[in-house]
Amino acid sequence: MMICSSAACMTCMASQVSFDKANGDPGRIDSSFRLEMPDPATGCLRLTAICTAQQGFFAFMEFNVNQGGPVENQNMGQVVEALLECMNGAWFYMGIRQVNSVQCTEAPF
Repeated sequence: MMICSSAACMTCMASQVSFDKANGDPGRIDSSFRLEMPDPATGCLRLTAICTAQQGFFAFMEFNVNQGGPVENQNMGQVVEALLECMNGAWFYMGIRQVNSVQCTEAPF
């Protein structure tokens, strides 16, 4: 679990992460995000990265261009959501992977 030991976990901005849009490649879809309330235990800022596939398809999320994505991909759902938390002025997934960009793809079920 990530511990917020300073104000650095309250300095992140959503613009620090590139939420990539569909680029014309087959299967590529837009990524987006939703700002969340700060973590009630730590006060650290949070946001949720989101991939939403079209009906009949499942979404897949990648971080930082081909670095793999969140464990939430294993659900093979139409929507993948991954919670990111601010730590030391940067966004992290599960406190271990710094996230600078989010890419989304889709494939038929």
